[in-house]
Amino acid sequence: MYTRLLQENAGADIFPDRSRVRDFQASTAMPTLVISGDHDIVFPIQNWFARVRELPTTQVMCLPRAGHGPQHEFPEAVASYITTFIRTTK
Repeated sequence: MYTRLLQENAGADIFPDRSRVRDFQASTAMPTLVISGDHDIVFPIQNWFARVRELPTTQVMCLPRAGHGPQHEFPEAVASYITTFIRTTK
């Protein structure tokens, strides 16, 4: 649920923030990893770049040549990024 809300709210100009997820993101101390593809036409990576400046605990990983489902296109790489994020994030 949280992931879906994050995705919906990555593009502030497109989606209204009815559940106030943007406020939660800006105030949380919870580390967050966003994995996206540089060819994602549903939630373009450019939307995340502007948003992440406001989110000190968020990291963005962009996979080249990946679309909206980088976890399906490059499952080993995504699993590796997630594992590293979990192991190194306090």
